[in-house]
Amino acid sequence: GAIGAVSAGAALLSTRPADGGATEFVVARPTGEFQLAWRGPDANGADAPAVLEAVGTILARFDGRGVYSEAALSVRSFGAAFDRFVVLLPPGAELAALPVAAAGYSVAPAAAEGRDGDRCKAVEVRLAKKTVGPVEVRIAARREGEAPGDDSWLELAGFEVVGAVRQWGTIAVAADGRRRVLWGECRRTSQIEQLPDGLRGENVLAGFEYHGQPFSLTVRPAPRKTRIAVEPEYVLLVEPRRVRLEAKLSYSIRGGEASQLKVGLPGWRLLDAGPERLVT
Repeated sequence: GAIGAVSAGAALLSTRPADGGATEFVVARPTGEFQLAWRGPDANGADAPAVLEAVGTILARFDGRGVYSEAALSVRSFGAAFDRFVVLLPPGAELAALPVAAAGYSVAPAAAEGRDGDRCKAVEVRLAKKTVGPVEVRIAARREGEAPGDDSWLELAGFEVVGAVRQWGTIAVAADGRRRVLWGECRRTSQIEQLPDGLRGENVLAGFEYHGQPFSLTVRPAPRKTRIAVEPEYVLLVEPRRVRLEAKLSYSIRGGEASQLKVGLPGWRLLDAGPERLVT
C-alpha cells in the first residue's frame, strides 16, 4: 500500500502489492540517474494519478486546398481512471469535422501551451465516464494552403496527447496524381514499407513510424513533372500546285496532366487537326 514518486525523466506506471507485505513499483523509461521515493499510504487511500499512453494512426492528405489530417488515437492509463485529456493539433491546423459523428466522447477546442512555450491550437476530449481504457477516439484537422513558400517546409506532425508518458504510432502521407511530395527533416521518425490496414489506399505516397512526441515530419509539395514523348508518322502528297503533309502524332504523357500540345508548322498552313473528340 505504499505511495511512490519518481523524479523528472521517469514515470511511475503502476503500483501493486508484492509478497511479504511489500509494494512493487513499475517505472517507465528512466533516463540516466533518477530518484524513487515512497511513503506509507494515506489514511483516506488517495489514488495514484492517471499515467497515460497514446498510440496514433494518422493520415495526412494533400487535397488541392490544403492538408487534411485525421488521427485515430488509442489512449489508456496505467494508473487511475481518467475521463478527459488534451490533444495538440498539427501546427497551423484547425479542428475539422469528421465524416462520422463521435460516440461516447466529445471534442471541443481548448487552449494549451506547447513545449516551446507558445500557445497552440488544441482540443479537449471528454469521455462519457471515467475509465482506464484503452479508448479509441478520432480527431480531424485542416490546414488551408499546401505550402507556406517556395523554399519553406510544411510540418505534418501533431496530435500529441498532453502529459502522456509514452506515445508512438504511424503516419501516412497521401496526395493526388497532380503533385509529388519532397521529404525534408525528420525527427523521431523512420520510414516503413508496410502500413496498417486503415492507412492503405490509393494515392498514399509513403508511411512513417514515430517513436515519441513531439516528432517532426517536414514535407514540401510540388507539381508533378509532365513527361511527353511523341512518335510521328508523315505522308507527303505532291500535287501540281502544292504539297500536302499528313501527320499522325502518337503521344505518350506520363507524370502530370497535359491540357495542350504545341506543334511547330514552319512554312506550312494548317488545314485541319483532329480527331474532334480530342482536339478543340
